[in-house]
Amino acid sequence: MESKPQNQAPTAPNETAEALRQAILSSDINKISQLLIAGVSPNGTNAMRPLQTAIVAARPMAVALLLEEGADLLLADREGAVPLFAAVENALSERAGSGNMSIFWDIAERMTPRLANARDSRGRTPLMAIAQAKCLNLARAVLSHTDLSLTDNAGLTAFDLFFDKDMGQATLSPPRKKSKLLREEWAVIDKLAGCASERAMRFAADPALGYAPELAPRLAARLEAIALREAVEKTTAAAQGPGAGEGAASDRLGAKSQVRL
Repeated sequence: MESKPQNQAPTAPNETAEALRQAILSSDINKISQLLIAGVSPNGTNAMRPLQTAIVAARPMAVALLLEEGADLLLADREGAVPLFAAVENALSERAGSGNMSIFWDIAERMTPRLANARDSRGRTPLMAIAQAKCLNLARAVLSHTDLSLTDNAGLTAFDLFFDKDMGQATLSPPRKKSKLLREEWAVIDKLAGCASERAMRFAADPALGYAPELAPRLAARLEAIALREAVEKTTAAAQGPGAGEGAASDRLGAKSQVRL
């Protein structure tokens, strides 16, 4: 009986998928290469995405190889999430090591608007997860590719989520002072504020919180403009009689949920 060449992949789909998974988990780069050369898809199946496996297991060399061999960053796993979400989650983890950070930046180099605006089961983009964790360094990698007007299933933008945990607390912990933040980080906050709900704007504009001394006046001015517009609409509706302000009220509701600076 002829022996099977080393670079020939197993014939059964389940066998090839499992062989690739095991090679990834054991960081056997030679075996991964052999399987891919033999025709095993770097995209796997919905049940087992090789790239997701490598990211979750923090195998940066395997991730790099799979990407070089054409692994699709837009293919979702069985839960509907693209690989970038796993990379973000690992990079944000308290135990994130150099491997996880290397994986995130490797994927970030291939960032596209479609990838940056992908959604998870909660309707959140990668930037929303990063913003809620207040990790402004990672935010810079996806910021320019992300539609900041997008909201999750709860109607929150990335800027809202940046302040979300604090807005829900009865007692606020002292925020970091501006001197302890890099200039680039403040530029990220300022960009995120381009689309914010009125609730988040009111919270962030409170000078007593000291979150963004330079940003607060801009938000306060925008809120004043919103209040003035609403007062004018209310006066106009009252003058025109019952029912006349329904259209304006509908427009105002949309404006409240999302306001551009």
